[in-house]
Amino acid sequence: MTLSRAAHNGAGFAVLAINTTTRGNDTRIVEIGIVLLDATGLIERTWDTLINPGSNLEQCAFDDVSAHDLQGAPEFLEIAAELITVLNNRVLVAHNAHSEVHTLVAEFENLGIVFPNFLDVLCTRQLGQDVLNQGDKDQLVAAFNLYTPSTRTALHDAQTTAALFLSLAHHSPKHLPSAHPAYFDEQVQQVIGELPQRRRFSRNDRGGLHDRRSWLLRLNAVDNLQLEPQLEQYLAVLHLTLADGALCFEEILLLEQVALRGSLQVDDLDALHELYVHRLIIDAWADGTITDQERAWILQICEILTIATEPMELLMITPHTTPDTMLENAHQPQLEEK
Repeated sequence: MTLSRAAHNGAGFAVLAINTTTRGNDTRIVEIGIVLLDATGLIERTWDTLINPGSNLEQCAFDDVSAHDLQGAPEFLEIAAELITVLNNRVLVAHNAHSEVHTLVAEFENLGIVFPNFLDVLCTRQLGQDVLNQGDKDQLVAAFNLYTPSTRTALHDAQTTAALFLSLAHHSPKHLPSAHPAYFDEQVQQVIGELPQRRRFSRNDRGGLHDRRSWLLRLNAVDNLQLEPQLEQYLAVLHLTLADGALCFEEILLLEQVALRGSLQVDDLDALHELYVHRLIIDAWADGTITDQERAWILQICEILTIATEPMELLMITPHTTPDTMLENAHQPQLEEK
């Protein structure tokens, strides 16, 4: 099954999730997560950012985002240009799509930008209702036995929605409607070209997202200790599925099944993904140099696994023989005995 019937002219998909302030009619976006799929459903990359809503943060209530998370984050107008580039010529997919898109459109309208016609947005809530007579996201995720991260971020929500979208499409392709991609015309491109721009700001940029378990994994790697069997099994399956530099739907399901069998939580997977990239970097240094091709490949894997690229860039500057020698110069938290 392909998704070609759902998108005109071979357009890909942008699976979107948004976290907002919870202030009634004055709703503002505080976090956006996007998973980009090609026309066949392969994951191309992810994109996410925190957004400062421009108000007194301490007096605002947020969905799954703290005021501390937003300190230093760009305002919406500062990431609008990059966001339009990400969404352009993509069919938007979201759960409860009307609400998500309405919030996004309102933010762009505040900047004087008219959004394209989004009547064609694909909604996994509606699709679930059509396919399984069930629109609740948690119920649909359970029905397909999909992996759900224990922590909630916009990107995690987008990843879950992407897995749900692909599951529904595979289960009943006849229910998948046709949709036109978003297209931003030259006038919009001119407007956004005049906006101030800042680098997007993901939660990974704040640091401190990995718990004690993740630090243990990192220290195990540095000390060359043997990982628990279920962790090594996940890394082995991850290596096989990433052999072509992409993750297809079946490969995502396989990784989810391995994670579930090993009782791995999202923090375990975050740490394992970083450890996997560290090992790739060590292998790349084996001949004394990292080529441009090797560097591009590693950064591509970082994008697929939603790993912050800056620390990995540092590891590729000079040779390393342990998975994370940066820890030698970093402050390490005190770990309690298990």
